[in-house]
Amino acid sequence: MENNLLCFKRTSNLTALSLPKIYRESFYTKEGVWTKLIIIKGKMKLSFLDDENSVIKQLTLNKKNNIETIQPQSIFRINPTSTDLQFHLEFYCLPKDYFFNKYDLNPAHQEIVKAMKYVKPCKTLDLGAGQGKNSLYLSTLNFNITAVDINAKFLQDLADISIIEKLNMKKQTNDKGYNLIVSALNATKHGLPLTPFPFTFIENELKEYYEDWKIITYSENITASPYPYAVILAQKVSE
Repeated sequence: MENNLLCFKRTSNLTALSLPKIYRESFYTKEGVWTKLIIIKGKMKLSFLDDENSVIKQLTLNKKNNIETIQPQSIFRINPTSTDLQFHLEFYCLPKDYFFNKYDLNPAHQEIVKAMKYVKPCKTLDLGAGQGKNSLYLSTLNFNITAVDINAKFLQDLADISIIEKLNMKKQTNDKGYNLIVSALNATKHGLPLTPFPFTFIENELKEYYEDWKIITYSENITASPYPYAVILAQKVSE
């Protein structure tokens, strides 16, 4: 299994008698989700199926010859072959999808994920954090986050999840640190309606604001859905 995958769900211990019908007939692992099967005792037959539920591969498994990982978008079923069978399933995903799978939050913004090629874990301020999809994702990568938002309920929900996940959120910044901003963009001159946000940048405004910094990436996404946005990743440099 890939080293950077995170476990977002674990079933209770299942037995030959308590095995749910969905696992006996056909269970589909969705895109972006890996499944690990942990046999505690007993034996089973694991069958991989095609879209017509026809068997394409069968494995006889026990505690000693456990299968390590079931890949995403696989269809399988489990048939107990001993009455003492006992096992559980664990479900894994990439860090960017963890809070979506576990708490039904939107995944981290794609521009945040891309920026991880440049930015190493540091002290980070998330302004307009909303429900915390970006703050929580960065926290799993060992960033120290301060989340700020006008909506108190969003921040309370974020704090609750942070306590559950044992995430550390502190306010501070690093020397030669980065600013990554994803903000709504006013694109009315292109015939697009105003966004419902209280603040937007006009074209090139964000880039001009950081003209004395080292700009790593900058783009304006006029046709983005649901709203146009600008994104900048810039590093403060000493003069």
